[in-house]
Amino acid sequence: MKLEEYLEALRNCPDEIVKFRDNPTSERNLQLLTTELGVYDNYPIFLNTDFNKVVEHLKKSNYRFVKKNTHDNYKFFYKPGTVELQVLNFFPSGLATYNFDEEMKKHNERQNKDFNMGIVLHPYQEKKIKDVSQERAIALVIDDIGRYAQKKGIALCFPNSIGWNYPKDYSKIVYYKP
Repeated sequence: MKLEEYLEALRNCPDEIVKFRDNPTSERNLQLLTTELGVYDNYPIFLNTDFNKVVEHLKKSNYRFVKKNTHDNYKFFYKPGTVELQVLNFFPSGLATYNFDEEMKKHNERQNKDFNMGIVLHPYQEKKIKDVSQERAIALVIDDIGRYAQKKGIALCFPNSIGWNYPKDYSKIVYYKP
């Protein structure tokens, strides 16, 4: 899927709870953002750019620097609330889509080759945005980072952009190459 299409879908997806079946005997309530667009905890974003420039951008933007865990791992909070960002100066290979058939292996190889850093989004922050779901808060950060990549000409991948309703539709993986 093209980056702009995905970002538009994120912005236009209603905050709505839907029934989701993991299997024939299990049903649960999830956000439409999850079932259609894959927005959920541990949402990875892969980039191919200078790590230090991303860290500096986040420090000057709508993010609050929390701490430096190691030279390869920084933590930020999205200032309005709810989202924690782990910014990693390495490719987080274990965070891509969970289906490991032959086609997904090809995507994993491509991602490992084409991207050198990652950002992982978590809805863990105690301060919440009033009347905003955790998934919508994550979607706001995804949109922000997607626009940053477009503006700066940074290659990007959202490997989990496959909605949970479409587990093997790999055409929904967002790749952006300026």
